[in-house]
Amino acid sequence: MYYHPQNNKMKLKDLPVIIAPAPLAVFLSSLLTIFLVKLGDSSYILVSFLTPTSPKSAVFSGFFFTMTLITVVASFLGGLLAYLVPALWIRAISGIIFFILSIASFYQAFFITVKSSEEQMEPFISDQNWRKTFKKTGSRIFATSWYEKPILAVLMLSALGYPFYVALGAVAAYAALGILAVFIGGSLKDQVSVRLSQILSGVIYLLWAIVVLILGVIFIRTL
Repeated sequence: MYYHPQNNKMKLKDLPVIIAPAPLAVFLSSLLTIFLVKLGDSSYILVSFLTPTSPKSAVFSGFFFTMTLITVVASFLGGLLAYLVPALWIRAISGIIFFILSIASFYQAFFITVKSSEEQMEPFISDQNWRKTFKKTGSRIFATSWYEKPILAVLMLSALGYPFYVALGAVAAYAALGILAVFIGGSLKDQVSVRLSQILSGVIYLLWAIVVLILGVIFIRTL
């Protein structure tokens, strides 16, 4: 169960069911969640698309630096939200948002025609210049990632507790995704379709919605 800062006012013996997990558990859950929901999305496709024709280190650096910056901001806002909103409301809102993200992912997978990787990246012209590639990759990801579902997931997970470790797990996931995209992205993006990625994301978000809502019910029973 995630720790919420407002629970500090309660005695641990009064909360036999609500026990904060080790930071390692939060780190691993964040890493796994973000890795799976980001695999095959537009940012990953961009990195995979640019790697064969652009400096690999520039593409990776642009992707990793930008996603780290966005993640830190989202985690900070989530942690701030935890201090401003009561714990019960945090759980309710998080569960509802995860459920909405799940529905949106399934809808995109089954009812929206998905463009191929090449069609999505067609306006983006590759460049052999390291600095230009870094700037183009970073600016493109910065412009498109703020409203993507994984960033909202980071915010909600941070609001549930341990925002530092949520951010750390997400950053580790982005590092792993960047390495995958740079070294085997060309073959992997052909095997993991955008539709399959959306279905996987929908399942993960749905699981989070169920878990958070169940924990919310447990929280109510301890009051």
